[in-house]
Amino acid sequence: ASAGFLSNYPLRKVSYKIKNHFFNPANLANSVNPVWWLSMKLTLKISALLLLTLWLIRPAPARAINPTDEVKFERLTIEQGLSHGVVYAIAQDKHGFMWFGGEGGLVRYDGYTFKAYQNHPLDTASISNNNISHILADKEGAIWCATWGSGADRFDPRTEKFDHYKNNPTDPNSLSDDRVQVIYQDKSGLMWFGTFAGGVNSLSARY
Repeated sequence: ASAGFLSNYPLRKVSYKIKNHFFNPANLANSVNPVWWLSMKLTLKISALLLLTLWLIRPAPARAINPTDEVKFERLTIEQGLSHGVVYAIAQDKHGFMWFGGEGGLVRYDGYTFKAYQNHPLDTASISNNNISHILADKEGAIWCATWGSGADRFDPRTEKFDHYKNNPTDPNSLSDDRVQVIYQDKSGLMWFGTFAGGVNSLSARY
C-alpha cells in the first residue's frame, strides 16, 4: 500500500505472544492409541518409499542439442539441376512441391528433378519476367510471382499458364506499380501486393 493510503488509517501497536511446541515422538506414542500410532508409522514409511521411487525413476535432464549434429543441409545448385544460381524467394505449395524464384524465372522442385518456367516473348501465357522477387502459394493452389518491372503473375499448375496483372496508365483500377516486391493473402482470401513506388494494392476481383 502507498504512504498516502496508510496515512488515513493510524497504525495501532499490537503485541504477539508466541508459544513454541516441540514434537516428541515418545510422548506422542504414549498419549495416543497404539493401533493408530502403528498405522501412522506404516503410512510414513510407505510415503518415504514412494518418494524415493519417484526420485529414482525421474527423467534424465534434457541434453542440449548441437545443431551441427542434428541438422543437415543439402545444397541445390546449378550442378543439381537448378536453372539459375540466384534465388530470391522460396515457397512450398499444399502438395509439397518447392518453388524457387530469382533471376532465372520460376522453378518447381519435386524432391528429385527441377522444372523451369521462363519468359518466352512470343508466348503470352508464359511468365512475364524472369526476375522474381517473391513467391506465394495461395489457398487455391495457385503460385503467385512478384516480378521486378512486369507486375504480378498468377501461375495455374494444372494448366501451366500464367495470368498477368500489370499497371495500365489509363485504368485507375490496375496495379499501381509494376515493380512488385511482396504478395500476401489474408484469411478471407483477398490478395495484397506491396510495390516499390505505388504503395499497397488489393485484388478484389475474382481471378
